Amino acid sequence: MASPKRTSALAGLLAEDRPQDIDPAITLHAVEDLHKYSLRGGASTAATVAADLAIDPPSAILRLAGDDRQRMAQLGPDEWLIVSREPYDPGNALDGTRHALVDISERLLAIGLQGPAARTVLAGGCPLDLHEDRIEPGFASRTVMGKADIVLECLAGDSFILHTNRSFMEYLWLLLVELGREHGVKTT
Repeated sequence: MASPKRTSALAGLLAEDRPQDIDPAITLHAVEDLHKYSLRGGASTAATVAADLAIDPPSAILRLAGDDRQRMAQLGPDEWLIVSREPYDPGNALDGTRHALVDISERLLAIGLQGPAARTVLAGGCPLDLHEDRIEPGFASRTVMGKADIVLECLAGDSFILHTNRSFMEYLWLLLVELGREHGVKTT
């Protein structure tokens, strides 16, 4: 039996949908090498997973903890998003706990957005107050961007990751390109 061929959700984009401006104020790139998991359970379950990942758990709802290699975002009182460069297997670490851990890597894709105009571009389609005093590094939340549901992660002052369902990936990319055109866009 042949293995399925995995293609990028952005494979159908035209050249003009991948601008290469000379002096860009934002940079966009597809983040396709991440494994993502939805964890539902109590705080003790999240603490167990965080310890298994060798990171501290997020300090509160809408907070992100970890590093570029692996991180954990608390999206609700019993909901966490785990993002990792390597597949995560809890082994028997969660035995005896009430939880649900689901691999959502194929469903939830990501776009990286960086640059001095990143917040301005996001403000064109996202209803959150994106001021630096409200959304600082370590922030993570469910929200919308245009018509797409997203999970927004703030990794640094002008560096964001937008996670969205596979079916909205091309739409979200094109929306970010369009909103960024007046500032200059480079895609990688």
